[in-house]
Amino acid sequence: MPTISLRTVYETLNELVELGEIQQFDLGMGARRFDPNTESHHHLICESCGKVRDVSADYSQIEIPHEHRQGFTVRNTEVSFRGHCNECAQESIIGG
Repeated sequence: MPTISLRTVYETLNELVELGEIQQFDLGMGARRFDPNTESHHHLICESCGKVRDVSADYSQIEIPHEHRQGFTVRNTEVSFRGHCNECAQESIIGG
């Protein structure tokens, strides 16, 4: 749809987030991402190319020590593993 505006795209994505059809998250890389996987999961994040992969693992045992919660109520836990995907790691080996 070459005539659709970016504003329309982002408004639609934000509405889908509000409806619980997709998740929005910020990986700290300067851009928001939208994920169709609404199940509880974690992420592998490539620091070179920005590729994101889902990780299904149970980290429900992770807890913030009570003295560090500062009155914060935790609803869920998301773990992000940062590094380099296999393609970027291979390029750095080949590229030297």
